Amino acid sequence: MLSRKITLHGSFKGPGKKRAPDSLKTLLDFFPNLQHLQFSDVFAGIPSAICDVCLEKVASLGITYNSRWRAKKNPTLQTPLLIELNVLTHFSLESSPWRELHGSCRRFDLNAEFIVESHYLTQIVRGMNENAESLALPMETAPLDRMSQLPWPRIRRLSLHGRYPLVMGATTLPAVLSRMPTLRSLRIQAAQEHDFSRPRIWDSSMALSSTALSELESLTIAYPDPEDDIFSVKVPRLRHLSLRDEPRYHFQLRNWDFVPISTAAPILTASECLRILRRMETPTLTSLELVYKADASEDTLLRHISSAYPSLARLELHRYRESDDMIVPHVFIAECLSTIASLRAVHFNLDCPETPRVHCKRDDFLESWVALSHAQAMDIVSVMRRCPILEYIAVLDPRLQCCTWVDYHLRGPHDVWVDMDDSECRA
Repeated sequence: MLSRKITLHGSFKGPGKKRAPDSLKTLLDFFPNLQHLQFSDVFAGIPSAICDVCLEKVASLGITYNSRWRAKKNPTLQTPLLIELNVLTHFSLESSPWRELHGSCRRFDLNAEFIVESHYLTQIVRGMNENAESLALPMETAPLDRMSQLPWPRIRRLSLHGRYPLVMGATTLPAVLSRMPTLRSLRIQAAQEHDFSRPRIWDSSMALSSTALSELESLTIAYPDPEDDIFSVKVPRLRHLSLRDEPRYHFQLRNWDFVPISTAAPILTASECLRILRRMETPTLTSLELVYKADASEDTLLRHISSAYPSLARLELHRYRESDDMIVPHVFIAECLSTIASLRAVHFNLDCPETPRVHCKRDDFLESWVALSHAQAMDIVSVMRRCPILEYIAVLDPRLQCCTWVDYHLRGPHDVWVDMDDSECRA
């Protein structure tokens, strides 16, 4: 059959569970062109025998965070032979910053879950380092110590998400990255705990390879340290840069009763963003995302963005007020950015003081906010029409729990088409 992707739902429990590995082998034999196998919503757990089949038969494997591993104490995933036969080139285990809430609601021991998950990931990773091209792993359980001891000659994409562990060696992550000479995309998008300093990704004092990160084209870091040496590394090919939050701060603002009290949000100030951007030599940048709190350097930051990146096509700004009574100068922000001739799309989250909480039931309040938001968006559109090839601007609508971008597409010199873009829903 010609299918290239299969998604499996449901449970491996039941009368046929012993036959499940053989059944999966038979199924996969029917799809010789299969490129990706995804497990989704397997709440009851994925047996180790099923994982063994995947390592032998599938080149790309994905597991959503709604799925769990299944094993008792000291689980064994695979035989030494299967470690050698591991054909995985792409592996993804999605994680959520809300795992502690999910664990509490479903009444399972999260620490025990982490032990099992860490064991599985160690077994999987140790067998795929020579052929791996893409890895997406949770920070809490990623076997970084083990990974730092192995060469990764072909890996192009590395994503680490979830939450930063409370204890992580300062040299572990730099040691891992130094073993990845062909890395093109690095995403470190992990939530932080309170009383946890911003982690550093790179350490120039270590004897690391001079070619490390030289091929990097995309860099995403949540809550970066402005003094991190990674911002002094030469990355001449960098096209996308994201200095962001995790989870989204706008979600925390409107859902404070849902967010775990241990979750911190050490958002960069405009001054810190400016310091990072000035340290980096990135004239080839085409996409930029910044999350920051406004301060006295915001004007300088905006003017730096408008002059430093001649090829910038996509810009996303999440700007938060320094104080609750601060007015949002949306027209001034648009005027600063309207000189970027290469812009095609701009996304704005401007944290207006009138923004309602999620699931607000007051119709009069919601109608007033929608009218105000639309008026501000039209002000921005009228200014940013000066950008000669601009296609649309987008404004965040945080009324729903899954926030939505409202797109304002430019149609001719005066027309605007408004569209709700739920493809960007995220918390």
